[in-house]
Amino acid sequence: MSKAGQSIVVTMGEPAGIGTEITLGAWLRLRETDWAFYLLHDPSHVSELARALSLRVPVKVIAHPREARAAFREALPVMPISLPAPIRMGEPDSRNAASVIDAIRLAVELTATGVRSRDEPDPEVGSVRKRFSVSRTHGISRGT
Repeated sequence: MSKAGQSIVVTMGEPAGIGTEITLGAWLRLRETDWAFYLLHDPSHVSELARALSLRVPVKVIAHPREARAAFREALPVMPISLPAPIRMGEPDSRNAASVIDAIRLAVELTATGVRSRDEPDPEVGSVRKRFSVSRTHGISRGT
């Protein structure tokens, strides 16, 4: 990530772990700076956890990394990834494993193909979306 305008991608890690709590805290500390990031996670879980922790962290669903910087000061940008099983903190559920792996793969792919978070044309985003079917309302699912 650079202060020149790019955002870093953060994966969810183990949904039942403390990674989301750390990410919420990082947003609270960094939102007024020149730094920005976006999270690959289930936006409902992120919002529910923020409420449970009494943290004022609004969540903004994004469909493309380039939306992250514009949203960052006002809300935590989250590119949705569906989790099939409910999350119980401290109790990992193997039914969510494929989604965790998909988040890691998507983050690597977005980085490796040079999908940019800046407002400039990006020829690779189409191929990433085809493989992962990223959508604003339904999260990501594996392409065929």
